[in-house]
Amino acid sequence: MPQEGFERPTGSSRGVTGANDKPLFLSGLVFLVIGVAGVLIARRYPMGSVGNMGPGYFPVLLSALLCIIGVLSVVTSIMRAGRREVASWPLVPALSVALGVFVFGLTVERLGLIIASVLLLACIGHKQIRTRPIEYLLLSVALVIFSALIFVKMLGLPLNLWPEI
Repeated sequence: MPQEGFERPTGSSRGVTGANDKPLFLSGLVFLVIGVAGVLIARRYPMGSVGNMGPGYFPVLLSALLCIIGVLSVVTSIMRAGRREVASWPLVPALSVALGVFVFGLTVERLGLIIASVLLLACIGHKQIRTRPIEYLLLSVALVIFSALIFVKMLGLPLNLWPEI
């Protein structure tokens, strides 16, 4: 008797590939690419030691962890191959998150954290805005206030809350 969630596909082979868990496989690849890029970028920074960390220590450590997570995700998705059928990869939500991060990066210095966060949330929540606008608006307000308190007030990051005029 197959376990729940690991049933073999019957009849239709739609969505079945070598790496059957496509989201896990693709996220593993993204983690792996970002981790390798981080190691390559930070390799020129002095590493220091555990007791006296240099500027390259934390980026290399974090990038190595991303590489490990990426490899584990890819291996896990390949090991699950053929065990279950997966729906097609949700391209629109993934692209909307990427667009939101891109817009946030472009606007945070010019428009301030609050407006950039609102633009980010508008990009990633396009479907919820149409289906549950009040709930999404309340959640967005709470997230913007939370991020302003955490990043600017508590952590003291040099970010403007509003655009400088």
